Amino acid sequence: MTFKGWNFDILVGISALAISIYQIYTKSNINRQFFMIWNIIGIVFLFIIALIGVLSSPLPIQQFAFEQPNIAVLEFPYCFLPTCVVQIVLISHILLLKWSFKQKS
Repeated sequence: MTFKGWNFDILVGISALAISIYQIYTKSNINRQFFMIWNIIGIVFLFIIALIGVLSSPLPIQQFAFEQPNIAVLEFPYCFLPTCVVQIVLISHILLLKWSFKQKS
């Protein structure tokens, strides 16, 4: 869903890989506030891309991609993107936020 270049959610995934590699090689922990902000940004980007997905689907509320509607997510196996993958990512961000709230500063 790269309509008009609004797929900034990919940056959260790329930065997760970069943060993980940094932590593995330096054996250091990242700042708790940075981690919480990063997760909140990830959730916001996830909601944005989900909204773009819904608004580009062939529904009465369609606002994007009239010439090429988002019909791939209506077919197998791509139907698992909105039904499973989005929920897994959202739950992961929420659980990480909950965990970071419990950590001591």
